[in-house]
Amino acid sequence: MPITQLTLEQDLKMRQIEDALKEADKNDIVTVYLALQRQCFVLGNNISQLVKTWPNHLSITETTGRSETSSTNKD
Repeated sequence: MPITQLTLEQDLKMRQIEDALKEADKNDIVTVYLALQRQCFVLGNNISQLVKTWPNHLSITETTGRSETSSTNKD
């Protein structure tokens, strides 16, 4: 499962950013937002490419037609 919780340090940094944004110039906020959005798109593209090219190892069942627990000896 993906980790969606922030660490304590990240949570503190988010609070500092939130406080600083209250005093920030609108143009600065727009610049930062656009840069962060671009980074999100690039990250998403890289994750998608990684998933597409990730080795897909077949399970034993797909390879042999038998499950891992099935016996080769029949009594």
